[in-house]
Amino acid sequence: MKANKDTLIILSPGFAEDEAATTCLEAQQSLLLAINKLIPTLKITVVAFANSPANKNHSSHSNQVITLNYKKPHNLFRLYRCLKLWQTLSHLRKENRIIGFLSFGLGEWALMGGYFSRLHHYKHFTWLSAEDALKKNRYVKWITPAANTLVAMSDSICHSFFVTQGIKPAYSITPGIDPEIYPKMLTGKDIDILAIGSFAPLHHYTILI
Repeated sequence: MKANKDTLIILSPGFAEDEAATTCLEAQQSLLLAINKLIPTLKITVVAFANSPANKNHSSHSNQVITLNYKKPHNLFRLYRCLKLWQTLSHLRKENRIIGFLSFGLGEWALMGGYFSRLHHYKHFTWLSAEDALKKNRYVKWITPAANTLVAMSDSICHSFFVTQGIKPAYSITPGIDPEIYPKMLTGKDIDILAIGSFAPLHHYTILI
């Protein structure tokens, strides 16, 4: 018997193993919490594709998290893990009143989510990060996403995706900040510019400096 609540299925390469892991996919976690606040009647189920084998299915801020526990196996296992994801989505469809799918990034999970959505006539959107806009992203030609199903994390990512893939995302929604999770600002300051992140070339810290 299907649940009475409308359900949004989120497909992600991974997810935080518990509520204390606030540095894992921070923007994605913040988005979920914002949706929880705005639409408290909406049920959200996250299917995490590549969590470590130690992680189990759990709940994060009342959102169901299903871990498939696949990292990057040999290509011989690709068919098996795709079938496993399809099986999971089929089970969720039987048990829930699904209103649509949202994929975090254009990866293998988005490929399967896109096929599943088309077959069962669900809406499917993808939130694009900078990594998705790289020219080497082979999943774009396999998925062939429509522009009106793509949401870029910034205007620059939107532009980069158009340059590298020839598709201009219809939407640009930047990650938000929840001021309630931060302490009150102290009076006075001794820092004018602050940057936090890894020194990966993708983040262009040389340009900042």
